[in-house]
Amino acid sequence: MSFFSEIAKNIGLTELSLSGGYSVISYNGETVYFEGVERLLSIDEGMIKLQLRGARVVVEGIDLFISELSGGCIIKGEIKCLSFEKTRNKKKERLQ
Repeated sequence: MSFFSEIAKNIGLTELSLSGGYSVISYNGETVYFEGVERLLSIDEGMIKLQLRGARVVVEGIDLFISELSGGCIIKGEIKCLSFEKTRNKKKERLQ
């Protein structure tokens, strides 16, 4: 069982609600981990854009870099903002 599956089970989500989606964990504004990455859209030291399963995400910050991109994606730096745009129903979300 994956880390995200274990959390989903503990908060009452079903596997059906998780299928075809993405998962994100942010650590102290210094690192963010994504599961469900389909492709890298753009990258520079202030902004990284990813296509996830079901959403596009923009990571904004200072001195951003990708430390891993295999199976999941780990972005490090001083993370200021994560913005999500669901690609299935075009509903926008923003976390700060």
